[in-house]
Amino acid sequence: MSRLTNYIVCMLCIMLISSCATTKRIEKEQFTMKQEMAKVTPIKPRELPKIKPAPKKPSPLEGKTITITAKDSDFRDVLNAIAHVAGLNLVIDSRLRSAVKTNETKPEESSGDIIVPGVTVTLKNAPLKDALDDITRSINVFYQVDDKTLYIKGIESRIYHLNCIASQKDVTVSVGGDVLGSSTLAESSTSPLTGEFTIRDKKDTTSTDIYTQIQTTIKSMLSPLGHFSLNRSIGLLEVTDRRSSLERIDTYLARVVKYYTSQVLIKARVLEVTLNDESQYGIDWSSIHGNIGNYKFNPIRQNLKLPTGGSNPTPALEMIISSEKHGFDATINALEQFGKVKVLSDPRVRVINGQPALISMGESRSFIKHIELTTTTTEGGTTITQPDVEISSIFDGIMLGVLPYIDFERNFVNMSITPIKSDLIELEEKKIGEDTYTLPRIALKEASTQVRVKSGDIVVLGGLLSKNIERNRKSIPILGDIPYLGYLFSQRDDVVKTKEMVILLEPIVLSQ
Repeated sequence: MSRLTNYIVCMLCIMLISSCATTKRIEKEQFTMKQEMAKVTPIKPRELPKIKPAPKKPSPLEGKTITITAKDSDFRDVLNAIAHVAGLNLVIDSRLRSAVKTNETKPEESSGDIIVPGVTVTLKNAPLKDALDDITRSINVFYQVDDKTLYIKGIESRIYHLNCIASQKDVTVSVGGDVLGSSTLAESSTSPLTGEFTIRDKKDTTSTDIYTQIQTTIKSMLSPLGHFSLNRSIGLLEVTDRRSSLERIDTYLARVVKYYTSQVLIKARVLEVTLNDESQYGIDWSSIHGNIGNYKFNPIRQNLKLPTGGSNPTPALEMIISSEKHGFDATINALEQFGKVKVLSDPRVRVINGQPALISMGESRSFIKHIELTTTTTEGGTTITQPDVEISSIFDGIMLGVLPYIDFERNFVNMSITPIKSDLIELEEKKIGEDTYTLPRIALKEASTQVRVKSGDIVVLGGLLSKNIERNRKSIPILGDIPYLGYLFSQRDDVVKTKEMVILLEPIVLSQ
C-alpha cells in the first residue's frame, strides 16, 4: 500500500513540474514575439502624387484690343477683321447672307437662308472679346471659338432642365348656398320662394399646368425659323432659334423656374376661445394694442365689416399683426384676457408658389344615404329580399384651403384663404315606410378671403362664434342618487358657453 502511495505522489509531482515549465515556456515565447514585433518598423502608406489641374489654355481673344470703324458694312468683312486681329481662322454658316449685297431685310423661309444686316460700329482700343460680343449681338448671330477657329452661326439649339412637377390641380372654392333650400310655398305655386348667396372661385387646370403655360409663351417668342420640343415626363425642353429669341427665352425660363420652384412655409394655429362673461359678443380686437405681458402686440391692419357683394369677400374679422417676438405667442397671450384659449391644431405645410394646399383636421363620419330593396322569387316559391345600401360620409372638423402667390420684389405673399368648420351635432335616424335613413345634423361655419401680408407677419381670421349648452348637475351625496326621489336633493344648472374660433396664419417665404 505504501509503495502505491509513493507512486501516486511521484506522478503528481512530475505532472505539476511539467505544467509549470510549459507555462513559463509559453509566456517566454509570447514575450519574445512582442519584442520582435516592436522592432519591426511599420510600413508607411504610399503617398500618391498630387494631380495638378491642367493649365487653362488662354483664349486667343484675351489681352487684345481692336480699333475699327464701319458703316453699313458687310458683316463678313467686319468679322474677318476681328479674326485677323485674334489670329484665328474664320468659318461662317453657309445659310448666312449679307443684306448689304442682297438688298433684303428678311430671311427667305423657303430657301432657309438667314439675311444678316449691315454692321455700323465705331470702336477704339476696345477689348477684342467685348467687341465680338457686341457686334455679333447686334447682327443676331452666334459665335464660338474652338482651338484656332472662329465659328459664326445663325441658329443654335439649347437644352433646359425645368424640374417642374407635371401635375394639374383644379381649385374650386364655393362658400354659401341656398338660404331657403329652394323650397316652394305650395306644390301648385309657379314662382318658388328662393334665396341664395354663393361665392364661387374656380381655378381650372390650365392655370396650374406649368408646362402648358411654358409651351404657349415660348411659341409666341419664336422667330419664323425657330422650333422647340418639350418632354413633360422629365421636364426637358430643347429650343432651336436665332440668338435674340433664345436670349428672351433664357430670361423668361430663369424667371419662371425661380417663381415656380420657390416655396412658402405656412404655419397655422387653430384656436378655440371659450369667452368669459365680459366677452360674450366676441373678442374685442380693437382693444388689443401695445405691450401685453412680455409681448408687443401691434395690429397693422384690421377689417371688421363684411362686404355686401363683390368677388373678394372677407370673414368676420381679418387682421394682420407684427410682433418683435413670435407672433403666435403674442396673439395667444393677448387672447387669454377674453377667456380660456385651447389650441385645436398646429399644422405646418410647405407650398409651391401658385399651387393650392389643403390642411384638414378632423374625422370622416359615414351614414346611410339611401336603401333600395330588391325582391326576387326562386323556382320553389321562396322570396329573397336583398338590400342595396348607399353609404355617404361627412367631414367633422376643420378644413383650411390656401393658395399663395409670392411678390419677390417686396417680400410679400398674396393668399387666398378659405376656412371651413363643420360640427356634426347628431345622426338622427328617420323611418320612412319600412326603411330607416340616417340624417346628419351639421353646424357649418365658412368664410373666404384674399389677403396680402409681409413674409413673417401674422394673419388672424376670427369672428366665427358658436354657442354650446353645458348641463351641470349638483346633488347631495347618496340622497341625490335615490331613484325617483333624487331630483329633490339635486340641482340642475344649464350654462350657455360662447366659443370663438380663431385661425392664425404665418406665411414665410423660403430662401432658395
